[in-house]
Amino acid sequence: MSGYKKLRNNLYSADLLYGKFDLKCGHTFSCYFIVQHTDDLEFIEKQALQLLLAGCQSFIFFGAKASAWRQTIAWKDRVLRSIPASEPAVFTSEYAELDAFSAALFRDISIRSFIPHDVYLLYDDETIYEEVIKHLEIFQDSLFRRTDGKSLEELIRVPRVKCPRCGSMDTARIIRGWSSVDNTLREAADTGIIHLGVRREQKDAAKRYCNSCRKKFGAPAQIIIGQTVIAAVNDVIGIEYSRVAFTLLQLPPKITIIKSEHGAVVKARGWGKTDNLPFEREYTIAKRRWDSLVTALFDDLYLNDWEPHYEDPDVCDGEAWHLKVQFSKQKEREYSGLNQFPPYWNEFQQLLEPFIIP
Repeated sequence: MSGYKKLRNNLYSADLLYGKFDLKCGHTFSCYFIVQHTDDLEFIEKQALQLLLAGCQSFIFFGAKASAWRQTIAWKDRVLRSIPASEPAVFTSEYAELDAFSAALFRDISIRSFIPHDVYLLYDDETIYEEVIKHLEIFQDSLFRRTDGKSLEELIRVPRVKCPRCGSMDTARIIRGWSSVDNTLREAADTGIIHLGVRREQKDAAKRYCNSCRKKFGAPAQIIIGQTVIAAVNDVIGIEYSRVAFTLLQLPPKITIIKSEHGAVVKARGWGKTDNLPFEREYTIAKRRWDSLVTALFDDLYLNDWEPHYEDPDVCDGEAWHLKVQFSKQKEREYSGLNQFPPYWNEFQQLLEPFIIP
């Protein structure tokens, strides 16, 4: 890639003042910025536009000008998405400490992912850049230090998982129940590749930890009745989803899926994808498809960790959405939004689209 120096398989670096870069990586990527001196608004806007159009979804900053860069990136993203948007905003974060910034960068290039992912380190201060590289070398040496014949990389192989609370990809697997933690696990915890938790208890069964927002997620969705524990996915009897765009005078899409003895009954309405004509239809789906839908909502999209309501107070019109999940043994759960969406919104839309569009 033009203007970049390749440091390892998925890590590139470049002087921020080099000029225009040729970003055509063809898959997901994140950018880490060392911005100690550069605060020219026109320059920042040009860099933001280029990276956003190239598809960057994660911007992490360190330096005296970090706040200015972060605010401009967020504003430019909102303009490009033509607010109100139908997808989450890009993820932005800034670090006050160089150690924490370097550790976040190391986690991003070390955690394995099923989806190809590149990382770009852009800098305007060569001294700080060299310090970050030194930190990465120290972390790398620690990564391959062996304990009992196993390297850290051999011991901990987990895919990249997005945080359902803040949208960051800087997350770690929670390991519990170790009577004594060896050096290998401590090294992994120090760099944020894993998170050490106390012995698992029913009230704290989270499987993941977000290094960005410092919240846990991924606990199994359960219903406790007396001494009986029931998985929430087995108790779901209905799903209802609707969406209203205030600027479009069209029949708003709505779907209702009610569990039946042999699967579920689907009632859907909306606008055709090809003919753009309104439709309403009712059909049945097999039990396997119903089970797959409910499992994906809770296990893949982490519905249990969504906020009850999302709202952008700076937008006066736009669109609203509402999701209701009904259970047989507990109160229904409702999720809604007004011009704002949860981090797993795109995945949620992809999950429901086959049920809505004929």
